[in-house]
Amino acid sequence: MAREFCGMKILLPFALGQIILFNLGRCEPVKMYGVINSNITLSPLQKAKFKDITWKKGKDKVAEWQENEEIRYFGSFQGRAILDPSGNFTILNLTTSDEGLYEMESTDNHNPANETMLYVLENLLQPDLYCSFDGENLTVSCNGSKDSRFLNYAWDFSGSYVNLSESKVQLRYHENLHQNISCIIKNPKSTNGSSLLLETCVPKKDQRKYRYLLLIGAFIYAIVFPAGLYASKNIRDEETEVQKGSRDLVKVPLSNKQKDQDSSQASSLGKEMDRSQDDNPPFSSYPACLVRDRIAAPVASTEFQSQWCSLAPSL
Repeated sequence: MAREFCGMKILLPFALGQIILFNLGRCEPVKMYGVINSNITLSPLQKAKFKDITWKKGKDKVAEWQENEEIRYFGSFQGRAILDPSGNFTILNLTTSDEGLYEMESTDNHNPANETMLYVLENLLQPDLYCSFDGENLTVSCNGSKDSRFLNYAWDFSGSYVNLSESKVQLRYHENLHQNISCIIKNPKSTNGSSLLLETCVPKKDQRKYRYLLLIGAFIYAIVFPAGLYASKNIRDEETEVQKGSRDLVKVPLSNKQKDQDSSQASSLGKEMDRSQDDNPPFSSYPACLVRDRIAAPVASTEFQSQWCSLAPSL
């Protein structure tokens, strides 16, 4: 038992190593894409002059050739396939049943992994666009193809939208209804797209309601915005006037009669100042209004000073 157990311990790592080396030596199949009703050519990875060639789909032979013999085709490939001595295998008028894993075998082939995975896709037609409206949002769906393998979607729209899925988007109702939204579909062999006018997604009555709301909004904006500008201008003008008034002295206009009376009183006071020139104190002791108004004449009396100061602002 001990010897058998030790022998298993030695063989087990060796077997695992062989499996790993075998898997590492195998490459992933080459992927090729064909279109229904078109032609495609499968080629061997090794370029050489072969003496015998066998192409298989899965475990079934599809074509076979040996040097100095005729080429034979099998099953549905009879009459719609071409095999040449370089190993190229061409399938004509592809059908969906041609899809599968193909492998070329040859005694001259030194590359054990010569596999090709063939995918047969349909030529994409214009996708169908459908839309619905729930009163607030627009939902647009794109029906690209029955064969969704390798199918990618793209949307072309100048506004904003939210992807509910790769083939469905949602838009807000406030978007411009007079513009188009486009859906583009693509697979490895073809591209196509369709457009939809958003206006067709919304019932006429809702469109009228939407237009009325736009008109009301525009009307309110046209009235409120200028009024706000005018009020703002008046406020700025009033503030400017207040600031200006705080800097300037407000002068009250006098009537002609008052001006004559004030001039007469001022003349009398001037004469009185001339008569009392020698009896007055120095200029530095004059009242503030006399110093401010640069009155250099002597002041005869306190009564004169008060009269002059009371008349000075109006002159």
